[in-house]
Amino acid sequence: MFVCNRTSSILCSVEFAGVSLIVFDNCHVAVEPMSPYAEIVSMLRDSPYNEHVRIFGMTSSIIGGLLEEPEQLEMRISQLETVLCARGGFPGSRGKK
Repeated sequence: MFVCNRTSSILCSVEFAGVSLIVFDNCHVAVEPMSPYAEIVSMLRDSPYNEHVRIFGMTSSIIGGLLEEPEQLEMRISQLETVLCARGGFPGSRGKK
């Protein structure tokens, strides 16, 4: 197990053997430069266990401020999906995008 926050950096190699789920709280920070979350996902992609590990990211503040255009929300969700190799979902969406 490892724990990090938005200001820490992963400085060691992470072994994913035996890991089935990674939970990211405040996952919206994954798109920030030097994000430890993005670093963990990058390590997972290079791991032979990448097909067996699931990622659950949650956030209550995906936008981090006011949006001028609705398309900005779609862009932000798309960025998160790309960085976390995931699909966005919302309460009540039942996995639909």
